[in-house]
Amino acid sequence: MECPVKSECAKKAKYKQLSRGEHEHLIEKNRAKLINDEGRKEYQKRMHTVEPVFGNIKFNLGSWQFLVRGISKVKGEFNLMCIAHNIKKIATYCEKNVVNIGACMT
Repeated sequence: MECPVKSECAKKAKYKQLSRGEHEHLIEKNRAKLINDEGRKEYQKRMHTVEPVFGNIKFNLGSWQFLVRGISKVKGEFNLMCIAHNIKKIATYCEKNVVNIGACMT
């Protein structure tokens, strides 16, 4: 099937072939969900709840990639990252609210 806009994408390449990824239909489906108002509101919620956690783990804790192989080991490593994130949040809370962490441990 010939693409109607191929001349715009591949101007100088006479024999260039354009293909779509095997998961392209899923990307389009997700994009369609995000276009309407309800989808946009749902995505805004995610930006305030989930995304900052991943950003903190990647940038502040420096975990850009997993150091192990295998799904069970990766799950364990990710759990450690989440524990570190939560401990950091608890420590920040205790600092701000002048809570003695040592008193909680005894």
